[in-house]
This record gives sequence, structure tokens and C-alpha cells, in this order.
Amino acid sequence: MVFATESLAAPLVQEAGYLTEYITSRKYSDLLRDRWNPYYHRRLLHLISCHRSDLVAYDGVVPYSGLLRAIEDNPDVTWVWIRRAMWKAGKGQEWIERGKHFDHILEPGDFSEAVDGGVTVPDRAAAHRVGPITVLDRDDLLPPAEARQALGLAGDDPTALLQLGAGNINSVQTIAGGIAAHLMGKGVRIVVAQSPIARTALDVPAGATVVNLYPLSRYLHAFHFAVSAAGYNSFHELINFGVPTVFVPNENTAYDDQVTRVRYAAEQGVARWLPDPRSTESLEPILDPVVQKALTERCLELSPPNGAQAAADWIEELGSRPRSGG
Repeated sequence: MVFATESLAAPLVQEAGYLTEYITSRKYSDLLRDRWNPYYHRRLLHLISCHRSDLVAYDGVVPYSGLLRAIEDNPDVTWVWIRRAMWKAGKGQEWIERGKHFDHILEPGDFSEAVDGGVTVPDRAAAHRVGPITVLDRDDLLPPAEARQALGLAGDDPTALLQLGAGNINSVQTIAGGIAAHLMGKGVRIVVAQSPIARTALDVPAGATVVNLYPLSRYLHAFHFAVSAAGYNSFHELINFGVPTVFVPNENTAYDDQVTRVRYAAEQGVARWLPDPRSTESLEPILDPVVQKALTERCLELSPPNGAQAAADWIEELGSRPRSGG
């Protein structure tokens, strides 16, 4: 297995023991689109040839034209598009139409899919669907005392995880600082998660602890509650593992409909959310242990099983089929 990624988190994949190839994304390259796509195309052709790939699974929103050219040039390879749902309404129809170039589409589930109004919904019948995917299962998490010890947190003081994303789409400095200061003023110990793919370090109030760990989810039971961004991974980890959470959706994403996702979660009683992240008074209910307990119980009642193994098994089975059976 080979991972070819545009993510700045490529070193984490390599450290996990996987062969990893980094392809510079257009965002962080000096190439314009009409030059970057041929570069991307050539890199894919080279990797497929070197590793004699029988199957390529593409995990992303936009099937680039360079990718489509690679598909055309490799008709004997099985091509899978891993396509998450919950796109903003009316966004991305041109990308959905590119799905016809793939042999298969895999759709990881979303807790809030019942209110999904995006353009992937009419195309859902064409996809193979699994449950929401998380890196770890519940049994992989450290118990609370062990998790706190691993993070260097003495005692059992009220402790909150603050993770508002990498800040690469829009700055989260002011929001993170305001939330941290407010909670610390209430006697809460703050642990700030520095994203492995962040381009700049977060500036947090004195007294807060900063951690840069992957997967951070292994340590989630160290926290009494969390204030978190609502991207796919963080959202499903916190709900699936029963962490009482106030979600702060990012409205500036290109496609991911985080507002709809967290509004539904709040309506189902598995989380709370901050419609206005500057209104720190809305954080008050999460400080109540009774509220925390109710959120945890509701999460564990409603969260679906991890779909990671089902996805891996399905892709592996596809890879073992003769190409004519695709």
C-alpha cells in the first residue's frame, strides 16, 4: 500500500510505517492551474507505474483534471472516489458529474446525513456506503487517569480541550484566545490542540497547555468537555467517543456544510454549538456536570459504529477482483 497525498500531514503517515509520497498541492505550489494539473498527472502516472498499482482510491472533493487524465491513461486500474457528503447546498455539481470517470464511489457516513441538502444526495444511490469513519475505535482510547498522565495533567481539575482547526482556511487566533480566556476565568484548565497541518502556531493565553499529538483522539477521555471545530474527523471522533462538546462551525469552508452538521447534532442532544463564537456566554451550560453527563449518554446512545473496517474490507475486496468484474 502506498499513500500519495497533498496533505501537510504526510510525515505522520510515514511515521505510522506506510510508504508515503508527497505531492505538492496547487495551494502551496508556485504553479498556476494549467501547469499544476499536468504536474499532478505526471506524478500519478509515475507512481502507478513504479508501484504497479491495481487500484487507486482518491479521497477528496475535487477530481482534478490531472487525475481524470491519469484515469484515462490507466484503464486497467480500478479507480475509487472516496467522497464524503454534507456539501453546502448548490455547491460542487461540476465535481459530482466527474464521478462517472470512476469505477466506484465510496461514501463514508455522516451523523447528520438526515439533513444533508448537498449535491451528493441525489447521487447517493451510485455510492457504496459505510458508517462514519474514525481513525480509532472506542476501545483504543486511554482511560481518563492514564490519558491525563500522558498529557502531563495532574489531578482531576475541570479540563477542556480546545481545538478549532488548523487555521489554514481562516484565522482562528482571536476566537481561540477569547474562548480560552473565558473558560480559564471560570477555573477550567485548558488544553489547546495544535493541528499537525497548521501553518502558524496558535497564540494562547498564559497558563494554557498546548499539545501536538496524533491521533489526539486516543487521549480524549482526559477531558471533561471540548470546544471544537466541526470538520468531519473531529466531529465524529468527539460524538462517537462520548465527549461533551460545544462545536464552533467554520462557515468559510468551500464545500463542507459544518453549520447544518452541528445544528442537527444539537437538535439530537448529542452536542451544543456556538452560532456566534464571539458570544462566550453560550459556553456556560457545558460547565455543568449534569449537562456533560447528559451529552455523553446521548452520544453513546446515538453514535453509529465506526465504518473504517467496512471501508477497508470493501476496497481490499475490489482490489482482489479481476478488472472485468469492476
